[in-house]
Amino acid sequence: MLNVTRNTVTSSWGAEKLTVFILFLSVIDGLAILGNTLVILVILWTKSLRRMEANSFVMSLSIADLLVALTIVPITIASLVNPQNHPYDKFKTFLGVGNFFFCICSIMNLTLLSLDRYFAITSPYRYLDFLTHKRACSLCILIWVYSLGFSLPPVFGISSYSCFIPNFETCREDVWRSSDTLVFALLVLGFTYGLSLVSMSYCYWKIFKVARSHSRRIAAQQSFRISVKTKNQFVEQNARTTQNLALEVSKAEEIKSQSIQSHQNGQINGNDTETAGFRWVEKSLIDIVIAPWIIGPKRPINTKNPDFEHSLHSSADSDGSSKNSDKNFTKNEMRVARSFLIVIGLYVLCWTPFCLILALEIFLRRKLSEEASLICLWIGYTNSCVNPFIYTWKYRQFRCALIRLWRNCKLLLRE
Repeated sequence: MLNVTRNTVTSSWGAEKLTVFILFLSVIDGLAILGNTLVILVILWTKSLRRMEANSFVMSLSIADLLVALTIVPITIASLVNPQNHPYDKFKTFLGVGNFFFCICSIMNLTLLSLDRYFAITSPYRYLDFLTHKRACSLCILIWVYSLGFSLPPVFGISSYSCFIPNFETCREDVWRSSDTLVFALLVLGFTYGLSLVSMSYCYWKIFKVARSHSRRIAAQQSFRISVKTKNQFVEQNARTTQNLALEVSKAEEIKSQSIQSHQNGQINGNDTETAGFRWVEKSLIDIVIAPWIIGPKRPINTKNPDFEHSLHSSADSDGSSKNSDKNFTKNEMRVARSFLIVIGLYVLCWTPFCLILALEIFLRRKLSEEASLICLWIGYTNSCVNPFIYTWKYRQFRCALIRLWRNCKLLLRE
């Protein structure tokens, strides 16, 4: 490894500033250890979760994050608690390799999870045929080998870990300006952070489009069912009305025959007034019962008619159901969008500050603020404690398995 000058960034910090960052890193470390340990235990303990091939990727991510929390972060805390006895002197190579290896592995496992969900949603049948336990384990091993490949070059004299990891040694200007360091920094930045950001953004954008398409299809199917239901109700109503009309016409024919009989009797008796009455009844039946169904009503619709009110309410229910369907579609779409925004947003929030400073240093060909770079690297460590919450704890199946595990542990402790 190239020789560099020993000088820590935090050696000039006051007690209050050191205390704040020690507490910050301690909380991150505790949450990361607790969360990732629970994820690993729940997957190993629950048979249904262990059988799912995709959980191999979740397990791989949790192991990488747990290694960050068990090795890198505690040593960083120790360097702040006792700056005079800096642990870098004893674990120089391990810390350099570990920072690169575990952090890159965590980032690339996030990318693998994104690709897994992308293919599972966009090509479900091909996904089920392709992804087996053996292939899932092979992909996880490939990610770890890929990450290790970016961690070892400084061991063989290509660039220096101190140019990327602040607070251990100060990177010399001639080392940073060398072509080896420039190429290595571009490769690390492009094929880890850049590749994962582009892949995750593309995958979750396509997943969101598929989810939106499914939501619209479901909304259209609901609207179609409502329209068919309304149409069937209208047909049934018309059928009932036609049946009633037939009964009325039958009654009219019966009244007519009775009236003819009465008319004949009236002629014998000489009663001419009943003839006029019969003609009035016949004309009234034609005008009131038959004419509206042939040429339409000759007078305004009676809005007090129960049939009219039923039709009106059916139409209103149809419109209201369509509006509710649209509202549900919008809510589902926004919920999916928020979930994907959290996934990408937290990743960008954790790692972009450090990678942005690194990109500026590559572009300017000189090192910027070591303190800012160090703090941004610590912010990147927080990604190891939020991953369990994003990828596992928000799923109901995992939460139920965690509750069962907790109950079994309580029973064992009581015994």
